[in-house]
Amino acid sequence: MDMPAPEPPRPLPYPWADVLRGCVRLMFPLASLAVLAGLIYSDQGRDVLRVLVSAAAPTRGDAAISGLLFLLGACAALSFSVWYSSRWLLTAQMVALPLPPAGFWQTWLPRLLGFSAPGMIGVGLMALRYRKPALPDDEIGTAFGWAIGFLALGALLLFLYAERGKLMDRLGLGTGTGRRRATTGANRPGHIDVDEATPQATRCVMVWSVATTLAIGGLFVLFPITLPRTVGAAAIASLALASINLFGSFVLTYFPLRHALPPLWIWVILCAGLLLSRCNDNHVVRAAPDTALHGSSPMDPVQAYAQALPADGVVIFVASEGGGIRAAYWTAAVLDQIDAADPSLDLKHRIAVLSGVSGGSLGVAAWLASHRHEYCPDSAAGPGRAMGVLGATPPAMAASTALSGDFVAPAVAGMFYGDLMQRFLPHAFATLDRSRAIEGAWQLAFAYVPGQPFERTLDSFYAGCPKLPQLLLNATRVETGERVVLTRLPTHREESDRWSFVNTFDGMQDGSMTRLQSLAGLVHHSARFPFVSPPGTIEIAGTHKDAPPSFRLVDGGYFDNSGVQSAVDAIEMLRGRLAPLTFHPLLLLIRNSDEPLDHQKPDDDGVSAVFPETGSIGLALAMVRGSHAVTIRADAERRFQADLIDVPVRAADAVAPLGWALSASSRHALDEGAAIAARDAARQIADRLAAAGKQ
Repeated sequence: MDMPAPEPPRPLPYPWADVLRGCVRLMFPLASLAVLAGLIYSDQGRDVLRVLVSAAAPTRGDAAISGLLFLLGACAALSFSVWYSSRWLLTAQMVALPLPPAGFWQTWLPRLLGFSAPGMIGVGLMALRYRKPALPDDEIGTAFGWAIGFLALGALLLFLYAERGKLMDRLGLGTGTGRRRATTGANRPGHIDVDEATPQATRCVMVWSVATTLAIGGLFVLFPITLPRTVGAAAIASLALASINLFGSFVLTYFPLRHALPPLWIWVILCAGLLLSRCNDNHVVRAAPDTALHGSSPMDPVQAYAQALPADGVVIFVASEGGGIRAAYWTAAVLDQIDAADPSLDLKHRIAVLSGVSGGSLGVAAWLASHRHEYCPDSAAGPGRAMGVLGATPPAMAASTALSGDFVAPAVAGMFYGDLMQRFLPHAFATLDRSRAIEGAWQLAFAYVPGQPFERTLDSFYAGCPKLPQLLLNATRVETGERVVLTRLPTHREESDRWSFVNTFDGMQDGSMTRLQSLAGLVHHSARFPFVSPPGTIEIAGTHKDAPPSFRLVDGGYFDNSGVQSAVDAIEMLRGRLAPLTFHPLLLLIRNSDEPLDHQKPDDDGVSAVFPETGSIGLALAMVRGSHAVTIRADAERRFQADLIDVPVRAADAVAPLGWALSASSRHALDEGAAIAARDAARQIADRLAAAGKQ
């Protein structure tokens, strides 16, 4: 009997070295599962699961299980992707990263990794019962049943992975290795020596799996809004992770290592970041698609508002804090609830300015767009192009109803597919910009409003409507850290003008592409918080000597997440320009947290021991934005005293995530909190009106 040739010595033949080499080989499978866990167990991930469970609850007359079925299929695809790639990455010998011959752990580790994908989602569905906001009683059974379904899927896949050889032999598709392994325990399938070629069937599976994932990505690029909303954010993330894992494992790891090369993903990332990024910026903003919507430039906003000033001079300035869709929904709900709590306040016609940041900007813009017909009933505007969401018809639908839609799925699809592919292409393709998916979803949500306000430029939005309150959409300029207020009010400082916005870059100056952008695009500038939303590049045509040829915008919360500074600047500007008219401003501060108004909550965590030097730099930069907002709020409270009306979301209601989608239970909690907060705010406004009347 021939004795097997002895195995050549391996460098560093220690268990810990084998573990390290195995982790390098399994870079993409392990990273894919880690990202899935981070997404599923994050606040936004849990709320996405709540949305799916709520839609599938049997008590709903239109119970829809398509979202969970898509997630089930996508989860199976991710499981197969992780198992198949891990199997070949561990059992094929590679010169650069040698491992022992295929053994028990190399056989079962890929199977367990494949099981973990549906297992994590099943556990996530079960955990919904114990996380806030709590599921309604009628949805607990649905969540538990589907959790069992995902765990059963994982068990079935685990069985198929373990018995794959025997099943293929019985179907006549195998080579008999499954039967021989069962009887002899030898000749484990999948083991490939260094000088042995990868089997033809395996190469075909690798090529076809990568090609299929690219084709799926192409569909999401062609249909950036409707297809993601049909499939759902959770399923999109699972499919995308499967695609990334297959491409990264086979193209960037397996083939280079099999040819005695280092993994290519390191060099691909460096090339994309250092070389391709200089020529493939696809986030350059574009003009509104319909130039006919631009309209003529309306009259000066200060002059227009002076003509509409209330007789008693009491006007309301709204500042809405940032915080994703929760801030947007809370803002719209509070403003509508205040008006409903006391219609005699005539809230809508007392509001002069609406200042928003991030999600707060979406909230104030959505509220104003949904009430635009009440400010300018005679303005020329075409009919809405779509019926209202959930069956409501114009103008019955509140802004908060339109904000109940799914905005996270288009953003996730754009981020994981179009924009991720763009980062590795040498030319910029506008169709791959995920901004168009986010802005398009907002436009679609308000397409029922006559005139489609979210598709109009700011000048067109105000044309023929002089009584419409002024929007202040706050963003931050990347190059200088300056505040950028996207508004029709003059923000640039003239030498003879002491009533202007302080330390503010004029983002709406002549020649800037922002003047031709849609309202959705301007709102997006205020809410460009990485990584879901990319920074936006704005070009300036015909620039004079003091203006740059272009600039880049990110979320306004980097400068001031409260929106108060711009509201105060607008008050001071109007106070100076409306004199000697009676002018009594009230500042309505809509906040997305229950943090004290003038100081931060006590922090008893102590210092962090994680990267204490470099980590301290990043942590300080991240936390100072919140501290800056507290300083601005405290200064406003000292200045306005009783004329500042604070409307924070209660801790019991602040259960919704800071992402771009809300479940029914999250919306219900916000609605209840808004009704309570609005009654108190309406009483305070009535008291200030009475006090002003006595003066």
